[in-house]
Amino acid sequence: MRADVHRAVLPEELTPEQGIDPQVYVVQDKKVQIVYRLGPNHTCEMIDISSKERGKGNGTIVYQNFEKTVQEEFNIRNIYAFTRESNTDAIRWYKRIGFTATIIPNMYSDEPTKAAVILTKEL
Repeated sequence: MRADVHRAVLPEELTPEQGIDPQVYVVQDKKVQIVYRLGPNHTCEMIDISSKERGKGNGTIVYQNFEKTVQEEFNIRNIYAFTRESNTDAIRWYKRIGFTATIIPNMYSDEPTKAAVILTKEL
């Protein structure tokens, strides 16, 4: 891989921009976007993480810097995310960066036979 693909993002570059919901924040990098919400008891919910160029490590690097930043600035101790069980790429990525996956059956009202997965990580 090219060196510029793995450019480290410094924590100070991860200044959140407040989203439409006053509790939702967006971190914008040139190639990666993280949408998150700070919760009670030192928690953070990952709402979305997306990369313009998948499979090159950009999302992982930006996420690792994001994790360090929220841990230091907001004393976050637990990060979690939800996804559909069918979203195997996301589940695989979260597991690769240290999350634990737990299946929650019948979570979605629009697809009652489909399961969700909650991904959790203790910092």
